[in-house]
Amino acid sequence: MGLKAVLFDLGGTLVGFPDDGSRSSRIALGEFLSQKGYDLALDSVVQISKRVWNTYTIFTDNTLIEVPFQRLMQSILYQLHIEDYANHDLIAEAIKHFYYPVVEDSYLLDGALNLLAGLKDNGIRLGLVTDNESEFFHNSLLQKHGLEQFFDSIVVSYKLGVRKPHKTMFLRCLDTLHVNVSEAVFIGDKPVHDIRGAKDVGLRCVWMKRKGYPTIPLEPDWTVESIRQLEETIFTELLTS
Repeated sequence: MGLKAVLFDLGGTLVGFPDDGSRSSRIALGEFLSQKGYDLALDSVVQISKRVWNTYTIFTDNTLIEVPFQRLMQSILYQLHIEDYANHDLIAEAIKHFYYPVVEDSYLLDGALNLLAGLKDNGIRLGLVTDNESEFFHNSLLQKHGLEQFFDSIVVSYKLGVRKPHKTMFLRCLDTLHVNVSEAVFIGDKPVHDIRGAKDVGLRCVWMKRKGYPTIPLEPDWTVESIRQLEETIFTELLTS
């Protein structure tokens, strides 16, 4: 059947991040807590937040269950012995400061907006299937880069309660776009979360190859290394077949 929809991953596929983003977030959190009057060593904030994050990633990788970042931040504040660790306003402020440097340093990959606009002009429905534990982080990225306007369906893990490669992530997007698996293609950069997840539901896949993932456990239908190559693949092969 002809191509009716294209589903995208976000981070690493349409939006890029600096390599040191995680450390910048932890330092920003430490500086915020210091400004709030908490007497904490910056290294303690960095190490405890890193430990909580590593525990979270192991858990989610093993279970595919999403954990809202409010709970992670509450755990960080608790382990830093902050008495007001459960205060919702403090948690919300801390999350904003934690993610602010990552959002500020994020960038659109060259050609991303032109690709999305070109697909819309050709009547293609667009879906976004992305893992994000934080509503603030997710919304800030979309707003900064003007991406929300392009998508007919946005499926994000903090709303659904599961993460890729869980089949529900992909199937929910297909359902809201009102297309069959055979009428869509998925594009992502992570071999397991993106490519294996999409393949498990029967989607054709384009792997956006990144230096952090030199190999892939499942063979994608197409492999590209830039938005320009992706655009050529879609418009010369997928839209003409």
